[in-house]
Amino acid sequence: MAQEQTALVGESISVLVNVIDSTGSHVAATINTTTTRIEGFPATAPTVTTVNAGIYRIVFSGVSPAPAEGDRLVVKINGQITSTGTAWSEYGIPVKILANDVSTFDEAVDQVTVSANNDKTGYSISGTKQTLDALNDIDASAVVSGGAITTSGGSVSTVTTVSNMRGTDNALLAASAPANFGTLGINGSGHVSQVSVVDTLTANGDKTGYSLSAAGNTATADALLDHVLGKGTAGTVQRALWQQLKVSALVDGEVSGTPTNSAFDSNLTAVTGAFDHLLVVFTSGSLQGEARPVLTYNSTNGRIVLQEALTSAPVAADEFIVVPDHSAPIAEYYQYFISGSNPDAFKADVAALATQASVNTIDANVDAVKVKTDQLTFTNPLSVDATATVSVDTAAIADAVIAGIGGTDVTISSVIAADGTTITIVRGDDYNNSDGRAITWTGTTSDQWPSLSGATLKFTATNRMDSITVVPVVTQPTGTQAFRMELSSTESNELMSGRYPYDVQATLSSGRIITLVIGELIVKKSYTDVE
Repeated sequence: MAQEQTALVGESISVLVNVIDSTGSHVAATINTTTTRIEGFPATAPTVTTVNAGIYRIVFSGVSPAPAEGDRLVVKINGQITSTGTAWSEYGIPVKILANDVSTFDEAVDQVTVSANNDKTGYSISGTKQTLDALNDIDASAVVSGGAITTSGGSVSTVTTVSNMRGTDNALLAASAPANFGTLGINGSGHVSQVSVVDTLTANGDKTGYSLSAAGNTATADALLDHVLGKGTAGTVQRALWQQLKVSALVDGEVSGTPTNSAFDSNLTAVTGAFDHLLVVFTSGSLQGEARPVLTYNSTNGRIVLQEALTSAPVAADEFIVVPDHSAPIAEYYQYFISGSNPDAFKADVAALATQASVNTIDANVDAVKVKTDQLTFTNPLSVDATATVSVDTAAIADAVIAGIGGTDVTISSVIAADGTTITIVRGDDYNNSDGRAITWTGTTSDQWPSLSGATLKFTATNRMDSITVVPVVTQPTGTQAFRMELSSTESNELMSGRYPYDVQATLSSGRIITLVIGELIVKKSYTDVE
């Protein structure tokens, strides 16, 4: 099963699936939307979009009944790889439903309405004048000399225009203006239209051409890094970063307790199993940069047990992150190859491999060969003495040799020697099935090989001088299995007389290749010219 992904309460359930071939590369595939479903929700059909080559987003909208926070669902995906037609079924992706506590407030268009509050109970005005009436006691003479403001009973009742604004009241008169006053360019409306020289700049609202100081840069960067990222609006950078954060789902933690190189406690508090088979990467301490897959995680003390030991034990307060990179235990791979219907062909191949018992049998047969050869007298290491009188059971030696090297019991009709693997033909002859002369191999036990249904066979014989390739035909794919080969006179005539090692290979319907027979082809010279 794949790593767990997440969805929010009230939103569509979306999962991301990567289709990867045996070389580790993404490949195009077709997702079957008719059978791909959330387990327990058969009525909700998905939509599929291609994110990139071999990467697909599968979305279930309007799931009913709506999942609640904390629910755990499984999306089962069916499909097939486009290039090979290889299909898969019910590839499970777990999905956890999280609370949708992300704010949707958009400061650009939303607003906060605050209702009126007229209750001022408990509030007071500080200072010597603490009531509204006390504030209304300003004397006119305290504001403008000459009584420009008229009061009545302590209240301001009339404000008269004062036109005498000259030297005595600090008015700027032409006689007292500085020599360069005209360079200000004051126009008829009293506005300054130009300034030639500025001695001191005290305030300037126009910041064109200005840059932040080093302290300002640091403050801006700190504010940006401390900003809590919201969901934002669709199509914005903020939404893209928020989505990436949700997909990454990185979790950071610290080691605690008394750790070992294969297990340690931590400050993590997620539910038990939340980090099983994910990847732990250390970000501080002597193990910084070292990564190991998690075997199990338990919420008690945040206990993490690793699949593989670290180079050394971490220490308390070492920091790490949990990366959503799924890594199944070896036991799961083993379980796959020993159970279920898919690996039947693999199990058949494994069953055909030598067991310890067969190795013992080979050893015993080799010993039997040695007993026979030990009876021979050798003067020349490469030949048997002509005077040797010991009777040699050549048939027994041949049988022992064949058994010792793991020879396959195969019954071959027509031009085959008793050893079951040596084929003898005459150059230029026809070997046609209609004449009863086809070369036929028949298994001696039921289902001696994996099923040959849909298999493609190839016979290849070669030596340093010549070679031939022929396609045999399967006549019985299962049970007492059999296959045969025909040779025309043209084909056999193309071979020079001599000995040719050969084998018959089968490419099964699964694409796997097995060797059915290994032997020797002997081509004899013809002494008659066929017209």
